[in-house]
Amino acid sequence: MNTEQFHELARQVAAHLGWNFDEDTADWYVRLKHPQMAGMALQLKHRNGRLVISGVYINDLTHGYFGPSHDSEPRITVSATREAASIAQDIERRLLPQYCSEYEKYRLRFEEARQDLAERQDALRQLAAALGCREQLEKELTENPNCYTCSARVGKTHVKISWHSKDGRIEIRWADLPIAIAVARAINQQNDRTREALARRQQNDALQAVLDPYDEDEAWAEYEDGHGREV
Repeated sequence: MNTEQFHELARQVAAHLGWNFDEDTADWYVRLKHPQMAGMALQLKHRNGRLVISGVYINDLTHGYFGPSHDSEPRITVSATREAASIAQDIERRLLPQYCSEYEKYRLRFEEARQDLAERQDALRQLAAALGCREQLEKELTENPNCYTCSARVGKTHVKISWHSKDGRIEIRWADLPIAIAVARAINQQNDRTREALARRQQNDALQAVLDPYDEDEAWAEYEDGHGREV
């Protein structure tokens, strides 16, 4: 089998599956793309008279690779001399159920990573705006979307904020005394508000615990039993 015969066989397999043959291919390596699900594809490699068939997973420049390891990924091998229809049937029976399940699992993880990155960038933009270094942050995000820090200098004070998906860390170095005092007061005020909110929540929970068991019909029944029912 030469490369032209290999590519023609792959085109026929794609036609039987209802997938699309990727024209941007190599001599002994081709891809068949899913007609609706962008990113899903099968890769066919020709080795010593056999086809090694496996799935393609998400490999994003910003977020990285989302898929099983090479050793654990689902794959099958078939003879390259078989008919295209028979190869397609083997793919549908032996490979696609496992591949589709694995692809969906890693696709969800990829979407979570994208959401985490979006939340981190949004938090950083808010913090950078408060520090007055939003323009600098935007330049850094353009060069590195995974950037998780922003910093600014005010007089002798250097402020650096590291922010991940849900929480972060603020470093203040060489602070002028007035700025250090202002930061300490702001933290103390936030602590006061947090304690007040917690106290209100505890009061509400205690009140709800008293009201939850109350049943008006049951209360009237108990009253009538204790005082006699009217005739």
